[in-house]
Amino acid sequence: MLAETIPLFDKGKVVLKQQEENNASYAGRFKKEDGLINWNWPATAIHNLARALQPWPGVYTFCEMPKQGRQRIEIIATGLADCAAEEKKQTGIIEECKADGLIVRTGEGCLKVKKVKPAGKKVLDACDFINGYHLKAGGCFGC
Repeated sequence: MLAETIPLFDKGKVVLKQQEENNASYAGRFKKEDGLINWNWPATAIHNLARALQPWPGVYTFCEMPKQGRQRIEIIATGLADCAAEEKKQTGIIEECKADGLIVRTGEGCLKVKKVKPAGKKVLDACDFINGYHLKAGGCFGC
């Protein structure tokens, strides 16, 4: 949309229109706490939240690591993933550990976690995170 609009704007062919104040909304300042992921939300909502809050304040969750204990994990990149709909399955469960991402159960559908940043560490691709932290399917985010 932007690629189409800029050339038109340069040629003076864009009609500017005043925003209607009664339809406007105000978004307050974000806080770090706004980035805590609620795994009961639909995957699309979590994915959109992750995109909206990058780079600051970012989104994060907590995960029980096999060797390190409970750790804060910042989720850097996500995508939507297909998964079988199952009734009453716990949210935050890691369904699969794939080279291109962790498939995590949400309140509606699954989220693919592609890149993460463990507390005090550098950003890792999902594959490196899985191997370095020994995560397996059945692990849990936010539990």
